[in-house]
Amino acid sequence: MNRNALIIVLCSTTFLSGCTSNLSDQSLTKAQGVFGGCLAGALLGHTVRNDKKGVMTGCLVGGAVGYAYGDHVASKKAQYDSQEKYLQAVIDEGKTIAENTQHLNKQLRTEIQNIERRQQLLAKQIQDQKQANHTLAALQSETSTWIKKTESAIAQVETEISIQKQVFNDENNNTVPRLVKVGKAQISGLESEERALKIALAQLKLIDERRAI
Repeated sequence: MNRNALIIVLCSTTFLSGCTSNLSDQSLTKAQGVFGGCLAGALLGHTVRNDKKGVMTGCLVGGAVGYAYGDHVASKKAQYDSQEKYLQAVIDEGKTIAENTQHLNKQLRTEIQNIERRQQLLAKQIQDQKQANHTLAALQSETSTWIKKTESAIAQVETEISIQKQVFNDENNNTVPRLVKVGKAQISGLESEERALKIALAQLKLIDERRAI
C-alpha cells in the first residue's frame, strides 16, 4: 500500500474512532457505512490506478455507496422494534423488487417480439419510403424508451441486491437464521431476474443497431 492509501486508512480510522462515542445509533450506522465504503473504495482505487487520484476517487465513490447502505440500514432499523421485524421488512422489500422485475421481464419479452415483428414488416413496406421513415422514427423512439427503462430497472435491481447481500451477510443479523435463509434465497431470485434484464437489454440494443443500418 502506498502512502496515499495509508493516509486515507489511518485518517478514516482515527475519525471514526473519535466520533463514535458521541453519535446516535442511526448516525453511527451511517458513519460505519461511509467508513467501510471509503476504505474499500480507496483500496480498490489504489489497486487500479496506484496514485493519489485513484485513491481519492475510490474513497469518494465507496463512501457514497457506504452511506447509501448505512442510511438504508439506519432508517429501516429505526422503524422496527426488533431484529426479526427489521429482517422481515428487508425481505419484503426485496420480494417487491423481485415481483416488479419479473413483471417487467415478462413485459419485455412480449415487447421485444412485437418490435421485431414490426421491424420485419417495415422491411417489406420499404417501397413507401415516406411511411417507412415515419414508422422507423416511431420504432426508434419506442426502442430507446425501453432501453432506458430496462437500464433503470437493472440499476435498481443491482442496488437492491447489494443492500440485501450486505444485510444478510452481516454477522450481526444472524440472530434469526430462518429469515437469513429466506433472504439469501431471495437474493438468488433477484440475481436471476437481473440476468434476464441484461439479456433483454442486449436484445433491445441489437434491434436498435439493426434499425440504424
